[in-house]
Amino acid sequence: DSGVRLTFKEPEAHPLNGPVLDYFLQGSINGASWTSTSIGPRLSAVAARQILDVESIGGTPLNLQDKYSFRVFTTNLCGNSTSDLLANLSIYPRPSQVPSLVTNPQPAPHTPPAYNLQWAAPVQGASADTGFEYVVQVSDDLGASFFTDIGSPFQLGATSTTIHFVNRPRPVKIEQGRRYLTRITPKNLNV
Repeated sequence: DSGVRLTFKEPEAHPLNGPVLDYFLQGSINGASWTSTSIGPRLSAVAARQILDVESIGGTPLNLQDKYSFRVFTTNLCGNSTSDLLANLSIYPRPSQVPSLVTNPQPAPHTPPAYNLQWAAPVQGASADTGFEYVVQVSDDLGASFFTDIGSPFQLGATSTTIHFVNRPRPVKIEQGRRYLTRITPKNLNV
């Protein structure tokens, strides 16, 4: 259950060449030959605007032991571009869920109202060299929508925060006596 998430930044269209029509993506395991990936060898310019999760190269699932390289070519009405190379990528283990999260916090001694949130580090995948961080999200509508807390993301070593607002497009202050749902998602460079 390992993969690499890729996003493409669309190059600027040259007035004489026209826009990008397709992207060609290839992968290599430990510097071996170039071959197609699990998302296919050819992507339309529309498909390439999405976030793409590569789970295998040449039919071989990605794992934590190997190094991976990717190259991408673009094509337009005038032909193919030179390749852009992303080399020697490592896959880190997905962080496990936070083992303990205070889900019914007591109001903090603040004016205006707020609440404290505390958590413990996940058992797996919490390492500074993997770009690890926590994303805290709050819902004030029983989980129908969650909004990323103003202080997020939090770095490794953080174990608490105080929630003052629900960070909607127009932030809403925490109200005494209202129910809030809070979730915390550990992430690293791979997820």
